[in-house]
Amino acid sequence: MSVIGKVESLWRYPVKSMRGEELHEAFIGFAGVAILLAAIGIYGLVSYWVSQRTFEIGVRVAIGATRREIRLQFLTEAVLISLGGGIIGTILGLAVPFSIRIFTEYRIPISGLSAIIAITVASLVGVIFGTVPATRAAQLDPNDPNWPYHAALARYYVDGDVQGAMTELRAVTQRFPSYPPAQYRLGDFLLDFGDVEGAARAFEQTIAGAPKAADGYVGMGEVLLRKNDLDGAARQLAQAIALEPDYKRAHYMLGRVLQKQGQTERAEQELAVGSDDSKRVMLDPVAEHIGEYRVTPDSPNFRGFCKKCGKDWCYCNDKDKH
Repeated sequence: MSVIGKVESLWRYPVKSMRGEELHEAFIGFAGVAILLAAIGIYGLVSYWVSQRTFEIGVRVAIGATRREIRLQFLTEAVLISLGGGIIGTILGLAVPFSIRIFTEYRIPISGLSAIIAITVASLVGVIFGTVPATRAAQLDPNDPNWPYHAALARYYVDGDVQGAMTELRAVTQRFPSYPPAQYRLGDFLLDFGDVEGAARAFEQTIAGAPKAADGYVGMGEVLLRKNDLDGAARQLAQAIALEPDYKRAHYMLGRVLQKQGQTERAEQELAVGSDDSKRVMLDPVAEHIGEYRVTPDSPNFRGFCKKCGKDWCYCNDKDKH
């Protein structure tokens, strides 16, 4: 008597543990969780970039980048990251069924439409969840005086609005009283308009904030020269030359002081080395790093920099120079 009556393959019987509908719902749930995690990741990453790149944003604003360009920059980065992740995930997702087809007899269905949908969804995740931090970057006022200071300079050098530039510089110095470049440039403007006492205060702040920079001493030297304090002016200008021997305006101003003191020979030597046309914008972090950042010259408010010599920087609207 045979114990085994009939042997049949188990593959003929359906698996009762999970029906097709349940499996489909499980995959949809898994995909939803994956998209949510990707969205949180994109939002967090772009937000972190914005918080860590405030100086770069300030530089781009200073040289003329519009809010739209700043927003587009970070939104593009968010989309590229999410799109790259979507493409990599799609490749890996397709690699699994193809591998099973190659190494086994089983045929897992492969849908090209699914790959297209995955990449499209990844891009949409970048657009949707990158928009908020990108907009925040465009509206960000970096806690850094460089960008409002250079915006004030552009008001003068590009737009020719002296009063507007002075108003903006006063605002910068009130908000950032220890920021030497703005104090120095404000002092220079005040001196040109005959406000000697105001210029003296600005140059004193410049020296206090940057005691190892020659600019403040040159400004104070010119103030004392106008007050006819020749000895004081000579000391300030000598200090500037000691700090920066090639500062032509310092030599020129010292030559003028020596002329008034009757030291003709020394005065001629200093005037020969110096130049009255070497007024400059005090070097600052934006000027030092300006070459690392660019905006399109076709921007309506394009602001460029040109380097004349040494550390002398100026604004100009001649696009051929950039």
